[in-house]
Amino acid sequence: MKGMPLAMGELLKKLRIEHGYTQEVLGDILHVQHQRISAWEHEIYDVPLPILVKLSELYGVSTDELLAPFKSTH
Repeated sequence: MKGMPLAMGELLKKLRIEHGYTQEVLGDILHVQHQRISAWEHEIYDVPLPILVKLSELYGVSTDELLAPFKSTH
C-alpha cells in the first residue's frame, strides 16, 4: 500500500496525529468543534478553503499537497 495516495480525510488525520494534535486541540486551534474535525477526516463535509490554508500553515505543507487527494479523485 506504500506509495498509494491517501484519501483527503486519511491525509488530514495522518497529519493531525503526526503533529500530536487531538481532534479537540485542533478544533480549539481552528475555532471549530472537534466533531467538525471528525467529519472532515471521515469526509462527511468538505474542508472550507480558509481552514485548508490554516492547516497548510500549521502542518508546514502546501495547500496543493492537502488538495492532491481531492484532485486525483475528482
